Amino acid sequence: MGSDYGEQRIAAVRARNAKNKQRGRDMELRIMRYLKGNRVPMSGSGSIKGDGQLFCDHGYVLVECKHSALSKAHGPEIRIVFNWLTKMQEQGGYMKASLSVLVFHFHYARMKDYAIVTLKDFQRIAVADSAAVEAVVEKPKRSGWRVTHEFLETCLIRPNSLIELRTDDDTYIIMRLPYFKQLIHKEECE
Repeated sequence: MGSDYGEQRIAAVRARNAKNKQRGRDMELRIMRYLKGNRVPMSGSGSIKGDGQLFCDHGYVLVECKHSALSKAHGPEIRIVFNWLTKMQEQGGYMKASLSVLVFHFHYARMKDYAIVTLKDFQRIAVADSAAVEAVVEKPKRSGWRVTHEFLETCLIRPNSLIELRTDDDTYIIMRLPYFKQLIHKEECE
């Protein structure tokens, strides 16, 4: 009897893992289609790093995608792990990308995607754009930041609103994905 229960638990975990893996692949395909880029097979475990890549007015862009889990207590939330951001920059350097971006999505929040780039990269791609920083978040801890969908929606009130995230390592800009797309594909939006 104990053996059947253990096998059922293992089967349930495997099924959940397979579903999460499929969600991740679906997100990568959707994001890269939206940004007019290509998904990297096997999520960058080969010689090409990142989950996606594209070419735009600013050069080669390396894209990393993250999908949140569902938290029943607080609604959709994600933990932005600061190692993801440093890894994104390192892989961008390795791939000689002119820009690295982390795109994240909240489970069950339809078409609500957000992009994170370094402040330096944002200043380079948004040269003459009039964006407004709506919130500054200082997170000196080296591990990460747990952020809810509700917080982002409250702060990012206009299409070109920004959140400045300051960590020990760097300063990052968080924006809605459509605004990021507008910045990297300017000629299409004019």
